[in-house]
Amino acid sequence: MGVAVKILRPRVRENFARDLEALAFFARTAERFSAEARRLRLTAATIAPMSLLVPVFGFASSALILHESLELWKIGATLLIMAGLAVNLLWRPRKTVIRGEAC
Repeated sequence: MGVAVKILRPRVRENFARDLEALAFFARTAERFSAEARRLRLTAATIAPMSLLVPVFGFASSALILHESLELWKIGATLLIMAGLAVNLLWRPRKTVIRGEAC
C-alpha cells in the first residue's frame, strides 16, 4: 500500500489568484482588440501571419524577465521571422490581366 503526500508550496493561493487576475486582464484586452478588429474588418489572411511572432515574444520575454541568454541562433531566427512577415505584409503581387478579361 502506498502513501500519497501533498505538499502545498508557500503563497500558492496568492500566486494562483494573481495568475487568474492576469488571465482575466489578457482576456479583457483580447476582447477589446477583437471588437476593434471587427470594426476594421481585418481578414484572417492579414492577422494569421502575426502568429509567427509568438516565438519572437517568447525569446524576448525569456531574455528580459527570466534573464536567459539570447543566443545568436535566436537572434537569427527572429530576423528571419521579421523578414518573412515584411515580405508577406508589404509585398503585394501585381494583378495579372488575362487577355479578354476586364481589369
